[in-house]
Amino acid sequence: MKALIPGSIENGLQIWQRDATNGYAMGQDKDLADGSTSHSYVIRSANILPLSQEELEAVEFIGGGNVSLGTLYRGATEFGPVRVNLDEQDDGILAVVGGKAVSTTYNAGWRTFAMRVEADSAVIGGAMFSYQMTPVSGSQRYRNIIFPKSMNVPSARNDDPKLVSDLLVAPQRTDTTAMGEAMSNVVTWNEAGHYIIDTENQLGITTFVCDGTGTTFVTAYKPVGTTVGTTGDNAKNWITRNGTIEALDSAATTGTMTLSSAGTAGDVIVCFYEHNFVTV
Repeated sequence: MKALIPGSIENGLQIWQRDATNGYAMGQDKDLADGSTSHSYVIRSANILPLSQEELEAVEFIGGGNVSLGTLYRGATEFGPVRVNLDEQDDGILAVVGGKAVSTTYNAGWRTFAMRVEADSAVIGGAMFSYQMTPVSGSQRYRNIIFPKSMNVPSARNDDPKLVSDLLVAPQRTDTTAMGEAMSNVVTWNEAGHYIIDTENQLGITTFVCDGTGTTFVTAYKPVGTTVGTTGDNAKNWITRNGTIEALDSAATTGTMTLSSAGTAGDVIVCFYEHNFVTV
């Protein structure tokens, strides 16, 4: 195993609840009602230990004339589990990893760990680690390593089993991205445990469930640009509808995103956008 990208960065980890059927990132509420919006949960103060990248075993099949017939890879995922030390305790993490909406009713304090989260620790969500990169030339960029399917499990402190000290993020292989696309759209395999998006600014994720009439929703942070498109390569804001890439009608730096059509009630819009953590 090789260590990859060690370090710590403020706001460098986001987690979310995941739609079990289609793989959509569902923000902080996997059971969003029609007409509702939710956002990925930003862990603001976390010491991210080095990510350990696994070297998958590979067996290459050779035919007559020394022609390669293909390669079989063995391994659960490209990354092993990542342990994150939490510098501050945040009640919202308990809700997200427990598969519940963030709520002061469910999460009056971290001491709800033993009662609320332990029983739900097998809930599968997603996670994104973001790091600043300084290239040899050009502007600074961010590398966003996305685990579209991961088990996010809080760990108790040794001195008090009802308090949480770290979060274990254990990625799993999946055939869909966090936007619900086929994984083969972003990597060369049909299944993968992660994929990477490089951006000029930090990356945010907002999910909106259509009600069949409304055409706008609001992101958690103010986008840095108004360009819209079908990939992050040529736009600062892009979406999928039910797992299919489409272009927004418009994006405003105030945070208001406008869809090209209202669509059908229950349509799931997953929006990726670049921002600088200025709240709407």
